Amino acid sequence: MVLRKYRECGICGQEKRTSVKYKDFICKRCRGFRKRLFSQISGTENYPYVLGDRDFLVLLCLEKGDLPINRISIRTRIPLSTLYKIISRLSGGGFIEKRGMICSLTKSTKQKILDLKGWDLDGLLIRNKKRARPCIRFHALQGKLSVSSPPRNYSNYLNKYVRIPVGRNKKETGFKLMISNCLIIFYSSTSISICFPDVLVNSLDEHRVAEGYCKIGLLIDSVIEKLERMFNGLKIDWFCPFGLDNQHIAIKDSKYARRYYEENKEFLDDGNLITDKSHGYYELEAVNPKTAGGDIMECLRLEKESRKSYQIIKKSVK
Repeated sequence: MVLRKYRECGICGQEKRTSVKYKDFICKRCRGFRKRLFSQISGTENYPYVLGDRDFLVLLCLEKGDLPINRISIRTRIPLSTLYKIISRLSGGGFIEKRGMICSLTKSTKQKILDLKGWDLDGLLIRNKKRARPCIRFHALQGKLSVSSPPRNYSNYLNKYVRIPVGRNKKETGFKLMISNCLIIFYSSTSISICFPDVLVNSLDEHRVAEGYCKIGLLIDSVIEKLERMFNGLKIDWFCPFGLDNQHIAIKDSKYARRYYEENKEFLDDGNLITDKSHGYYELEAVNPKTAGGDIMECLRLEKESRKSYQIIKKSVK
């Protein structure tokens, strides 16, 4: 007979029921996560060390944000003397960046961790009308790209892409193209705008709001890198959003929005929060660009309460 007991995973800290009797227990999910992450290291010529459980633990700790070394030590329970060696090794391998006593993940490491966690950037960026599951929808995001160095031979690209009229004279001196489902418009060699598709997060958990912002940031970085590869000589400094009065965070297929409309025969509009029916779905939205990041938390609270009361009513009817 195999005796199964609850033991704490040495990486994620959650208790799992297991028959493993080894001194250091790692749950199945963390073992698979670690294996996939480590398998992306392309040979010892690029990284001459074997990553261990503590290396993996430090990477997961930094996933939530930049931290000083002493804070990492407290959260991971790794002694400082050992932690300095681990950070030096991870820094040398290109996994983390060290600025003084502050450590952060490199962009390539963030991308690997996001991919492994199932944040499918390509599959979730386009609106899926068949998706019945409630989700958070970041939409109507657009802005401009600050060009530090224009592309060489700009006129050569005019016949390669779809031309557009620019200025009062309406001469077709600009062009547009699609990259990663983003609409890119060149008004001139130094004036570029970008319109993003919907970014969806398949959860109504308030802790997952950061996932949407992270996806947007990764998408911006990805598009800029592709543009710089496509157009010889083009260098872009930063992205600046515009049209801030039309960039919203919404709860798609909202029970609160549906009930509000059914009870009041109109949509909510209090300045910061609104309800509407977009693309066939009732939505509860945070629309104030200055407070949307905090207002979406209020939206999630209202939605959670509405869904609870809906379940209570549904059970009482049965």
